[in-house]
Amino acid sequence: MRRMRVLACAAVALLTTAAAGTAVGGDVARGVPAPAASPPLGDDYFTSSEMERGLPAVADLPAGYTVADGSTDVGFATSNPCSFMPSDFPNNTTVVSRTYAHRSGARLTIDIVASGSTSARETVASTAAVPRTCPTVTDIDDIRRNSPLPVPSLGDASAGMISVTESPHHPPQRRYSAVVALGDVYVGFVETDGDQARFIEVVKAGTRTADKVDDPPSATDLERALMTTADLPAGYRPADDSVENTRDFFTETKCDGTPVDYGTPATFVHRTFTKGSGGPTIRVAVGTAERAVDLIGAISSRQGTCGTDTELRLPSTDLTTRAGIVYPGLPVRARAIFVYRDVFTQILATTPDLTGIPEIEKIIEKGWLSKVFDVYYPDSPERQRLHAWGLSAPATSPPPAGEYYTSVELERGLPAAADLPAGYTVAPDDDELGRFSPCDFLPAAFPDDATIASRTFTHRGGTQLTIVIVAAGSASAREAVARTAAIPTTCPDVSQMYQWRTNTRLPLPALGDASAGVVSVTESPHDFTTRIYSAVVAYGDVYVGFVETGGDQARFVKAVEAGVRTARKIDGPKRYGRR
Repeated sequence: MRRMRVLACAAVALLTTAAAGTAVGGDVARGVPAPAASPPLGDDYFTSSEMERGLPAVADLPAGYTVADGSTDVGFATSNPCSFMPSDFPNNTTVVSRTYAHRSGARLTIDIVASGSTSARETVASTAAVPRTCPTVTDIDDIRRNSPLPVPSLGDASAGMISVTESPHHPPQRRYSAVVALGDVYVGFVETDGDQARFIEVVKAGTRTADKVDDPPSATDLERALMTTADLPAGYRPADDSVENTRDFFTETKCDGTPVDYGTPATFVHRTFTKGSGGPTIRVAVGTAERAVDLIGAISSRQGTCGTDTELRLPSTDLTTRAGIVYPGLPVRARAIFVYRDVFTQILATTPDLTGIPEIEKIIEKGWLSKVFDVYYPDSPERQRLHAWGLSAPATSPPPAGEYYTSVELERGLPAAADLPAGYTVAPDDDELGRFSPCDFLPAAFPDDATIASRTFTHRGGTQLTIVIVAAGSASAREAVARTAAIPTTCPDVSQMYQWRTNTRLPLPALGDASAGVVSVTESPHDFTTRIYSAVVAYGDVYVGFVETGGDQARFVKAVEAGVRTARKIDGPKRYGRR
């Protein structure tokens, strides 16, 4: 399995523009701010969407397995055979996991971890050494015995072990584990109370399907990066998109007018839009990038030698394998092409004259370039929130703090104890609880330049509730809701050291402009299980956040409803659109 060719850094500055010509290869630019639309960092080998292709379907496994309901069990990547405490994921890795249940009662978890070929082989070597380095492990009354599990020669290297845990408090538990190194990833398998022969068949099947991680993006993947009319200014409509017209995407002319065909990529998709009779035409294509670098080089050569072309302004970005050009003559033709990971995205535009170029440059910045990330990050919270609310870079800077509401006005919207369900009293403010982040074990930060008011309550049942009102504008409020709604999909399971958190959706009534909630259950061997309810409601230029540790779900929902009602006491309308 090859290492993913990373042609550019993942952080892209799409919110600002600067004059940019052709750049091929080179070091990634430093210090460029990453906007909301940037994909996550750290996927130098494979992204999670690529790796999920390598997790086996039920049909790929021996008979009797189904995908398990609920959260993912502790898998190979976080199990520690030499201790009764789980380990954390390796640093700088991308990890995907899936748990299966067998009709016999056995539980199987398969992890794919992308941490580099050296790490993958080291993981196999350390697993092979376990029966020798820690054959017996004890913890108070429990004892675990580790012995080798013979596995066939798979991938670049493979190893397995059998761990039997005995305890006076429950019957012995037998766990089969195996790991296979495949290039820059390793595949881990853990099954509890299964059958040894069947487990070996699982390992062989899981290794075969893991090869799909390396598959190039499919046409379906690529289509996510194509623009629609929603990404274009008003007036554009779909047009004829015949195959005969696609050669222009892969052809460049020399200075003497001789066309050079740089070949068709293995997979590509395309789409065409027009605006009125005789108006501009926008054609977009997305495909695998094996031919794109040569094409970009030809554009660069033409710009450097012909002397008749002008530069198409491109967004300031860390994607350095790119080109932008405006050709001479009428009607005016312009081309922009970028490469991200193993994919190119290209736009060919025709406009009656040069006055149409600014609109084309705006389309490139606002509607086109960021969509290439959807090939690899279809479910990232940043992409989901942008798509959910139709957001793009703001046309103007947001007002400074206090321009939406002052802190005095916001405090009028905080409920008194009498506004909440019975049993609450006001308590000292807990800022950290109000900044609870379901996807992290560290407090979240509020938006820059926001005005904030908060109040904490305790309930006679021993729980604690914090309500925060944040004024940062309607776009920020809706983004907060979209980000919260995406959490059960984008980070259903979070772990750190000896803590595991499961995030699931909290059903809420329709409140304010938009609302979403999450139930976060955190488990630790040192503490009792902690249940945290959180919710956010957008209301004009503010959003109201609610976080309660423990408590009763139905009562929490009533507290959210009460808090939204009292939030209406904030004075309005304001000059920035408060309704």
